[in-house]
Amino acid sequence: MKRFVRTRTIVLVILISLPLGLLSPGTPWSRRSRRFLARLTTRVEMKASAWRGLPPRLISLSGRLASNDQALPGVEIEALDSTSGWASITDEEGNFVLPDVMWYPDVRYWLVVSPNDYQRRTFRINATTIYPEGGILNVGELQFQRGRQSDGDRLSGRNSITHVRFDASNSAYYRELFDSLTAGKRSDEEKMAAINEYVAGRLVPKESQSLSESARSSTQESPRQTLQDGSRYCGKLAMALATIAEAGNYKARVVNIVDEMVQPSAHMVTEIYYGDVWHLYDPTTPPASCQRVNLMSYRQMKLQANFVSIPPVTDHLPMIHQTDIDWLRRAYASGFHHYYCFEEY
Repeated sequence: MKRFVRTRTIVLVILISLPLGLLSPGTPWSRRSRRFLARLTTRVEMKASAWRGLPPRLISLSGRLASNDQALPGVEIEALDSTSGWASITDEEGNFVLPDVMWYPDVRYWLVVSPNDYQRRTFRINATTIYPEGGILNVGELQFQRGRQSDGDRLSGRNSITHVRFDASNSAYYRELFDSLTAGKRSDEEKMAAINEYVAGRLVPKESQSLSESARSSTQESPRQTLQDGSRYCGKLAMALATIAEAGNYKARVVNIVDEMVQPSAHMVTEIYYGDVWHLYDPTTPPASCQRVNLMSYRQMKLQANFVSIPPVTDHLPMIHQTDIDWLRRAYASGFHHYYCFEEY
């Protein structure tokens, strides 16, 4: 009998200790376990809501970001575990709209607010019990200093960033290309301008698209193949530009921007980090016509889109936008974006 009691006690201790050990801070698996538990809880809540006749639906969050009652423009905002993976940027008055987050009664949102790459605060937002009118939930004014300080690199659920693998198998090719394109160039601006101009030369108009390019359009291809054969796709050219910059020891990422959330049209550009700031490059746009744009980051472009000269949409984008000279301006001004960043290799 004593043996049975001892065995049962040991089993109970193990059953209690196991979840505590998995969730305890400091253990290598604790963050993953808490993330799994949070996702499981969310799925159960969504199922329960659907059974009650209130199925989960997409909404947008709107509000204003300030610090000591002063508006904070150009600040990035995203929702952890966002279904869509979109992030947004505040306008000149600190106002923001964060599109396509999932709503169900009393759902809790964790908003991540990033004024720069080194500061982040999180805010907990409780949704309404009733679906918000017009599909927009106004969260009011958020005072930045009242948010919880957070380490962005350790935040799980940041779906506004997709990590992609660097094409390490062709790293020597990219490095040689970087060296040849930047030979004799002293400043970062001169080096990046030379690389951007080279990649821009790989843009192939739709009517000149080869059969091989058409056959590859729906398949994965390396940036090297894009550089050798050319492409009419902004995403492939932006990734090729980012890859060359990365091979030259510059931090780079691709930014996917959209004009709106109702039947959105997207465009992809490249950001390259030097001089302690990001710089925006678009290899589908003639470099001579966007020299000033290259001195800005994507966040700055969101704020300055109505004041700088933006070239017309090039012929690689859908034909419905060819005659709409303001389409690309609206895409920058919306602030809606998603990042593609390289994994460590």
